[in-house]
Amino acid sequence: MINFDLFPGVLSEIFVSATQSQTLSPSICQSLKAAANGNSFNEEEKAIAKRLLWAVRKGKIQVIA
Repeated sequence: MINFDLFPGVLSEIFVSATQSQTLSPSICQSLKAAANGNSFNEEEKAIAKRLLWAVRKGKIQVIA
């Protein structure tokens, strides 16, 4: 699981990478779920995480191993 507090700015890199490749790894997806429901993100970061998770649910981004 990724600790987003240790890597500032990594969320924007994940967003760009996921939108370009249309894929996420399972560990990043789990980390996004945990962080979006926790208190480690500010409101803007939570919105980005929720948008990525929405894209996974809609099939626009696939979770691959």
